[in-house]
Amino acid sequence: MPLHLIQIIIFELLSILTAWRPVQTPAAFDGNIILGRPTDRSVTVNLLFPADQESIYLEYGDTPGSWPRQTPLRRTLKARVAYEELLAGLEPNRRYYYRLRFRSAGQVAYGASAEYTFHTQRAPGTTFTFTLIADSHLFTTQHCDPARYALTLRNALADNPDFHLDLGDTFRTDTVTRDPADSTYQLILDRQIAHRPYFGLLTHSAPLFLVMGNHDSEYLFYTRSESNENPNLPFWSTNARLALFPNPRPDGFYTGDQTAHAGVEGGLRESYYAWEWGDALFVVLDPYWEMGTRGGTSWETVHGDRQYAWFRETLRQSRAKYKFVFEHHLQGQSRGGIEVAPFFEWGGKDRRGDNTFAQNRPGWEKPFHDLLAENNVSVYFQGHDHIFARGVYEGVTYISVPMPAADPDPGSEGYFPGNVVDGNFDAYPQSLVLPNSGHVRVTVGPAGVKVEYVTVKLPRDPGVNRTIAYATRVGGPPALSLVSSANFADIGTAPDSLVSAFGAGLASASETARVNVRDSAGTDRPARLLYSSPTQVNFLMPSELATGKATVSISSGSNPAQVAETVVDRVAPALFTANASGLGVPAALAIRVRADGSQSVEPVFRCGTQPGSCVPVPLDLGPDTDQLYLALFGTGLRHLAQPRDLALRIGGVPAEVLFAGAQGGFLGLDQINLRVPRSLIGRGEAAVIFSVAGRSSTPVTVQIR
Repeated sequence: MPLHLIQIIIFELLSILTAWRPVQTPAAFDGNIILGRPTDRSVTVNLLFPADQESIYLEYGDTPGSWPRQTPLRRTLKARVAYEELLAGLEPNRRYYYRLRFRSAGQVAYGASAEYTFHTQRAPGTTFTFTLIADSHLFTTQHCDPARYALTLRNALADNPDFHLDLGDTFRTDTVTRDPADSTYQLILDRQIAHRPYFGLLTHSAPLFLVMGNHDSEYLFYTRSESNENPNLPFWSTNARLALFPNPRPDGFYTGDQTAHAGVEGGLRESYYAWEWGDALFVVLDPYWEMGTRGGTSWETVHGDRQYAWFRETLRQSRAKYKFVFEHHLQGQSRGGIEVAPFFEWGGKDRRGDNTFAQNRPGWEKPFHDLLAENNVSVYFQGHDHIFARGVYEGVTYISVPMPAADPDPGSEGYFPGNVVDGNFDAYPQSLVLPNSGHVRVTVGPAGVKVEYVTVKLPRDPGVNRTIAYATRVGGPPALSLVSSANFADIGTAPDSLVSAFGAGLASASETARVNVRDSAGTDRPARLLYSSPTQVNFLMPSELATGKATVSISSGSNPAQVAETVVDRVAPALFTANASGLGVPAALAIRVRADGSQSVEPVFRCGTQPGSCVPVPLDLGPDTDQLYLALFGTGLRHLAQPRDLALRIGGVPAEVLFAGAQGGFLGLDQINLRVPRSLIGRGEAAVIFSVAGRSSTPVTVQIR
């Protein structure tokens, strides 16, 4: 019999022999668990207790409720110190279940945690899910409601992910003290410990992978006097993280940074790394440690020679079907996704648009983005910009991950759009954008990759928790896709909303398409056909639909029906834009009302001769006696229950909505009439942001003189 089993039996016998003591109720587990470094044969269990423990051990097995295997007994655990146990000798591609047994001083019986779970490395061809958040900004009140953050993590847990990635600006150790001179290692450690109870809501059953953010302070620029930071901060932040969180290190299953760094406990920073899981390669980058300046706006060093060479070879050596890259931001400190991907060491161009990569990165073969495109990277994920965004550049999908806990309601006084006034929407003119808050869920399988933005709603928030605000697919066989006819995004559908379907063989010159919708109640209804071609079908969703999952079937002649799923909500708001892309200036009218009651209609945009050339016309609010109104046109918003269900801001300023509902002249077309606040005079470019019953629309942009 193994020695550690004998130890456990002896302790249990001692408990029986001392049964004369008063009966004790085993303590409830009030610590937290961070799973990390999952492999095909093992997982690391990182434990932290708020109080000293006399002894602990873990029980585990591959059947729920049965834990035939135990770890050796560990004795004398100190409070607020992280301890690691390795569960090894596991089988690949298998789900395991475990629980923690623990006993504090003076206790006779062992307490037990709830049963938790994890999965070893998936086999190719299997389907799995992982989740992401970014920029939690816990302890910054305007940016993070702790209750909303906790709910986001519980929402991620409900997705049953194999693992969870946090894309940085998590600990924000450069905000612990106002005066950098007051910072200490203990304060940095305490800040990181304070995050563990939140992570622990999820990471007891989803291993955690941390990505470095600029405010997490593992940033060599902070060692320079011009940064005005404590020069010890990068090392304190790194060592605190290493003491508390089990990030991967090179070990045969994971590859990564093998450099021994002076001032770092154990030498290895565990900051950039890669691994394979199922059909996918996962690569995490760190743009900060090598960065000796603020970074992101020129040719200064961001990733460094070693990381570049490792990244290039990691992509080229992998034969994975899908490849994912994760980073806090591709340039470290600028804003935007595909909008800034062409520049500097990431894309090779300078500010004028000239390719000066060879001169500025001698010895580097090609820019980072070119490596992504050459090696068929499926998605590049980043945080930093505090919004959800999705764009495609040269075949590579770039996704920015939203904040998990900012107030998402434009009608609330605490609303935080992602930056001080107008969010960072202006940094994403070429991308589809949605406001905070929530997490991103990614499902990988033989049918391809599905990325979903899952919103979070507290009971006091308008809307429904875990609503899918947006979905996109990458890879896999060709399939029928459904999008809003207004912004061409998969945001779900609503009764009487306009929908466009894209595919192949949907109709022919002689046979138009037929569209049927089966709702969540199992009722079939025909949809009103508005346009039909072999590759595109436009239709009007039926009026009487039950909310929930629905199936749309499109058939033509004797061809077999093509089927796609959608989620029907009461509303699915989207605005039409002048460039018919869902981006930029809205397809709108401005109406001026003068003091004498006279009215005039004025343009909101002007267009050139080429598609996509429409730009905003500056709106003049005129003298104090004038009132300027905007009429916006969209779809999917007419079924709001009451006017106050719609909240709208222009340039961060609440705007009065006078009407929101069916336009009346065209099937499925909805209209919003609003008064432009005069306080916006001189604002210039301003984002129009609105939500209906908690469902946010993609922002559009106007110009105000």
